[in-house]
Amino acid sequence: MSKSFKALKSYGVGDANDGSEESILKQIQSASQPLGDGMQHLYASWQTDPWSPMAVGPDDPIPANEYNNVELELLNPGLVHVDLHGVAKVAKKLAIPYKPCLLRFEG
Repeated sequence: MSKSFKALKSYGVGDANDGSEESILKQIQSASQPLGDGMQHLYASWQTDPWSPMAVGPDDPIPANEYNNVELELLNPGLVHVDLHGVAKVAKKLAIPYKPCLLRFEG
C-alpha cells in the first residue's frame, strides 16, 4: 500500500460496498494503485456517484445557468428541447415557461 494513502473509517461507503471487511480492504488496495494516466485522482470509485440532474415537474421553475439559458447536455428530466424556428415567440404569446437552449459554442 502507498505510504501517502491513509484509509479512513469512512472509506468503503457506497453502493459497491457490501459492508464486509474483505470488500473494504479490496477497495482500499485497488484505490492505492497508481493509474499512470498523469492525473490527480482525489476520489476513489466508491466515493463518487454518477451525477444526474433533478427532474423538473410541470409547476417547477426551469433551472437555468447565470446567462439565463439551459445547456442541452445538462437538460433535466421533464424538460424537452424543441428545435423549431420561432418557437420562443409562440411560447411567450401562450405564456408557456421556456428558456433558450445553449447548443454549442461558435468560434
